[in-house]
Amino acid sequence: MGKIHPINRILSGPVKFCLKDINFQKAGIFLKDGTIQFKNQEAAIEYGMNRCRQALQGHNPFERQVNIKGRRVIQEFQGTKTGLRGHNTTEVTIHGHPDTYAEGCTMAISEGDFASFKKNKCEKVMYVVNSKGEYYKMEKIPGFDYSEIDIWDTFGDFCVKWMREIFGGKGAPEKQKRLLEYGLQNKNLNCFYEYLDNVGYSPKNFPKYMVDGSHAFWLKYANRFGVKTETNFSNFKNI
Repeated sequence: MGKIHPINRILSGPVKFCLKDINFQKAGIFLKDGTIQFKNQEAAIEYGMNRCRQALQGHNPFERQVNIKGRRVIQEFQGTKTGLRGHNTTEVTIHGHPDTYAEGCTMAISEGDFASFKKNKCEKVMYVVNSKGEYYKMEKIPGFDYSEIDIWDTFGDFCVKWMREIFGGKGAPEKQKRLLEYGLQNKNLNCFYEYLDNVGYSPKNFPKYMVDGSHAFWLKYANRFGVKTETNFSNFKNI
């Protein structure tokens, strides 16, 4: 499980500021229960996105998750560069995805993210943030029944077809086939990414076609799985 950071311990050390530089429409108030209350949910979401973006920058980037209920930030979790395990028990969750082959170029909402998203009835919206502060948003369609859907078979078929298309119909290299099969058999993308690291596929050299495919999948199948997606990730503009 990811490390839980009490909200009231996020800031430490002396803080210098000028009142005229503060936007009070977006400022949060620290409450006694350790949460932060904002004027509206939009301000809370902006705060959460900034927190997740900050975690992706620097020499040791890692995934951070911020949970929001109404206009309050109520929880924060810290993971690693390959994933995290948070508690998705609030209306809105935000987490970051580290860079892959270039700055700001990262996976869309993963199939593992979706598996958690559909399971938690109270969660309505999920955001993924990249190191540039751009977002990938997924929102549940009201009234959709998620109880019987399983994304993995569709995801597996799509990956095979996507790789064949990228490689001009010749199929993927044998090593990449083994990696894909390992991830699908385990049905756990965090486990898949750890295995990628072990065989030499670090996030920095993760193939571009896998990143692009994560977005192409949702363009094709979002409605089937009862969600709406929206993004301003700059690396997906031409897909």
